[in-house]
Amino acid sequence: FKELYLRFENPAVGYIVEGSPDLKPERSEQWQLSLDHLVNDKQNLSSTLFHNTIRDMIGTTAEPLVGTQYYRYKNLAKVRTRGIDSSWTLKERLFQLQVSHHFLEAKDLLLQRDIEARPRQRLGYRLSQLQLSDKISLAHAVSFTGPQTLYDAEDKPYMADSTVYGSADLRYLASPNWSGSFTVENLTNALEDRVLEIRSRSFILGVSWNHTNISEEGRP
Repeated sequence: FKELYLRFENPAVGYIVEGSPDLKPERSEQWQLSLDHLVNDKQNLSSTLFHNTIRDMIGTTAEPLVGTQYYRYKNLAKVRTRGIDSSWTLKERLFQLQVSHHFLEAKDLLLQRDIEARPRQRLGYRLSQLQLSDKISLAHAVSFTGPQTLYDAEDKPYMADSTVYGSADLRYLASPNWSGSFTVENLTNALEDRVLEIRSRSFILGVSWNHTNISEEGRP
């Protein structure tokens, strides 16, 4: 729905994205093959192969506009996407760790060229539930997005740089009902662009109250 009527402006970066009411719905044929392997009671490996053929895929196209970048949604007649998703998970008593890799090939079969804004490589790492003490826990994540093809207003391809994005979240359990948190998003202060829509580095303080967490002594 948003691709039909959306109008989004980002003056700080200098671009506009606008919908198109003439868009057709996407149709797709897809298959996938998944494998999960329990290495032991702590480790798990998983991998998924996928292949999709999409007709009238909704994408974006750059159009000339003086003073800014202007993008509009459009249908791509026939697209093929294929690749593999893999991950390794380790669960320990005091933490959980996951490492993942995503490979994607996305091609416009009519124009025989790469689909815009579809990076071939993504790497991810996430550490969660790390207990620093009985009251303090830490979560940390880093993701790498490889270079990706974009097209300018003259439909000429160019490569967008790879991006590294990180976040960290520190939590303090004051009581069974009250907790506080301190979160840093975009640790590397990666630059925002129209594809990833990354916000600049931000710091967030939070306080939570769980009214359902009532001790047995407080029950009638």
